[in-house]
Amino acid sequence: VEYKSISHFERHSVLFNEGDIFYINDYAHDVYYKKHLLYQFQDSIAKLLNVSHISIYDWDDENEKFGYSIFSDGPSTANTGIYLKNQNRIIFHNYNFKLCNYKENIIIFEKNHKYGIGNFNGEIRTHVVYDFLMWANEGLILAKRDGKWGYLDKEGRIKIPFCYEFATTFRQGKASIRLNGKDGLIDTMGNIIIPPNYKRIEIL
Repeated sequence: VEYKSISHFERHSVLFNEGDIFYINDYAHDVYYKKHLLYQFQDSIAKLLNVSHISIYDWDDENEKFGYSIFSDGPSTANTGIYLKNQNRIIFHNYNFKLCNYKENIIIFEKNHKYGIGNFNGEIRTHVVYDFLMWANEGLILAKRDGKWGYLDKEGRIKIPFCYEFATTFRQGKASIRLNGKDGLIDTMGNIIIPPNYKRIEIL
């Protein structure tokens, strides 16, 4: 076989590319190949939508592992959606959302500079009312609304009230918060670890 490209793949393997087929040699002379899932996804989505071409973006190992992809079949955010390979179905298509982030069955989307939360079941968990949303680790989502910061759980329920002037994501179970112009630390239940008495606190 004449290969179009050859490159290192993992520690003990080499990746050969011949069109859309990837051949992997694991140095023990056991050679196998697989159809690159990106092309499978493109074909399946195009068939479901009855269109000739779609574009997939933000493709990485997590997409391949969990069997989903974010795609667009047009020039605007109205044309984006998510394809679920195992179910062979599309969710959040033509919702006019900008899909911003996705992790642990949570999807953060934006519309008209406001943010909301959905999941990979195709369910909308919150209205698009937040000024800011970001994955905060520890199963929580950092959120801002009406100038105050707090935290939501994966279902979009308020876990830590919106009472802070600023807040950060969690690291090692702790987050920095600001109250009355002073910084402190809280845990994932909202309990105060260090009272907000300090000019600045950073978690290293």
